[in-house]
Amino acid sequence: MVNVTITRTKTGDDNNIGTPAPASASLLNQIGIPAADENSNSNEQVEPQVQQNIDSLLITASAVRQIHQLALLKRPHDPSQAYLRVYVDAGGCSGFQYKFEIGYLDIVSDGSDGSSEEMDMDMIDPEEDIVINASLSLNENEKDDEDTNVKVVIDETSLEYLKGSKVDFVRELIKSSFAIVENPQSESACGCGSSFAVKNFGANPALD
Repeated sequence: MVNVTITRTKTGDDNNIGTPAPASASLLNQIGIPAADENSNSNEQVEPQVQQNIDSLLITASAVRQIHQLALLKRPHDPSQAYLRVYVDAGGCSGFQYKFEIGYLDIVSDGSDGSSEEMDMDMIDPEEDIVINASLSLNENEKDDEDTNVKVVIDETSLEYLKGSKVDFVRELIKSSFAIVENPQSESACGCGSSFAVKNFGANPALD
């Protein structure tokens, strides 16, 4: 029988024995194994695409979700009766202001006698208003009955000041609200984000 003696030399980092050093990216590339991207996140959620019938004013997925939630809250039996109206008004610290209002196609007012009557004060004007229908694209994890179709209404005059921009819903620590972002018609904007100055103001007179 042959006796074998194994001698281990103690090093200054003896506690780390048995822990292999990570292979460098260059070494992995040499042997044909792609290096992992340290900045990648396998759990990162991909923002769904938004489908809309008019692309003059883009609606983000965050805005679609918020409009849908407000429609369900205000009109639980028929969310399609609610919509978001976007318009530009004169005023603010930079000359023009972005405005957002929730409108309804079925405005009902309770009379003094307890009855209800239909009112058409907030109806969409087919001659002046543009209706943008937007919805989230379904993926394999969503059901067909999860209808996210929403309406965004804007008048033609306001669209001239917002063409090419995005309607977004921004969540911040101090507030959450609808906002216009990436407006190519804006020359400058104030810190509040709700007021802006128009490029080539001489060619775009102030709104009445």
